[in-house]
Amino acid sequence: MPCDEFDIDRPSVMAAVVPIAAVISAFLLVAPAVVGALVNTIGLPPARAGYLLSIELAAMGVVVPPAFWWMARWDWRRVTVACLVLVAIGNAASACAHSFLALAILRSLTGIGAGSVILVCSATVAMTRERERNYGFYVVGQLVLGVLGVKFLPGLIARHGLIALYGTLALGTLALVPLVGCLPRSGRPEPGSRTGRGAGVVQWIDGRAFMGLGGILCFYIALSAVWAYLERIGTRAGFQRETIADALALASLFGVGGSIAASLLGGRWGRTAPICLGYAILIGALASLFSVDGSVSAYTLGSCAFKFAWTFALPFVLASLAARDPTGRVIVAANLLIIVGLAAGPALAALSLHRAPDYSGTLLIGVSLAILSLILALPMAYRGRGAAEPASSTAP
Repeated sequence: MPCDEFDIDRPSVMAAVVPIAAVISAFLLVAPAVVGALVNTIGLPPARAGYLLSIELAAMGVVVPPAFWWMARWDWRRVTVACLVLVAIGNAASACAHSFLALAILRSLTGIGAGSVILVCSATVAMTRERERNYGFYVVGQLVLGVLGVKFLPGLIARHGLIALYGTLALGTLALVPLVGCLPRSGRPEPGSRTGRGAGVVQWIDGRAFMGLGGILCFYIALSAVWAYLERIGTRAGFQRETIADALALASLFGVGGSIAASLLGGRWGRTAPICLGYAILIGALASLFSVDGSVSAYTLGSCAFKFAWTFALPFVLASLAARDPTGRVIVAANLLIIVGLAAGPALAALSLHRAPDYSGTLLIGVSLAILSLILALPMAYRGRGAAEPASSTAP
């Protein structure tokens, strides 16, 4: 039965959001397998495979500015169903494509649909009372799927080609359609407004929130740059395909652990301390990957710490930003920067390969931007416990 429009804290809402977000985000969750498949199956150079990921992510970013208009006026459920169908068609067609140009066009169309669905999911979570916990669940669902993907997809792709990757995503996307009835039809009205329409972006982004948005941008550039090429880093170190798949699957399990830990911790320690802890582990993990030197244990440990830190810090960063605006519109702005960051990461990493084919340039990008992200995000985390918090804890 469809949920009431503003009964945003019903368990069925998150029960729908979690699998929808996981499947729609799957191509990013298994980005190392995607890059490996494009390189090994159709012979794309690693740099072009990275550019293909960036093209899809850039297409997801294109849909964000119009979302400020349509999310206040259109039925979210109808838009989500239409976009899920578009994603399924794009994935099915991609399974039969074998050229860079054809894949670039198809992945662009798929990205447009996927980006719109992700906006609805993330805005829904932003409107709930227990943001830290729910963002943790949001990430857990994605990572559980990521564990299965990085473990089993490489072998399936080796045997069946791109159809194992994109065909699976197409079927999974169609299976999500029945869950759309548990999503809200619209966002929460702005406090003090009868409709919530027509408010300007400047009204709800102050200086510290603006810095936080910059921190999120740097965070995602750093993460996506390294994650997209983590499989290639293992290959460069001389590890076997099965060994790399096992290491990345274990890393994804640690990612699940990180998001579960964030959910269990919730707001007990505030947000500043968990964010600092998560970033410290992240920066240390990235630094350790510089000196893998053929050591499987070093590669596995660095990958596991990287994934754990990513998913542990992320719910607190997102919750800090969501606390700035109880209507969920600030999360729409954040999604634009998240998608830009996800798109820019693989592209920057691909450019660095022309100068440092050993992936040291990729890791340097990750470390540098992670440090900058922490500097920008901390003021927002501190203020995230302020005035906007009480308003966001009361459903209309």
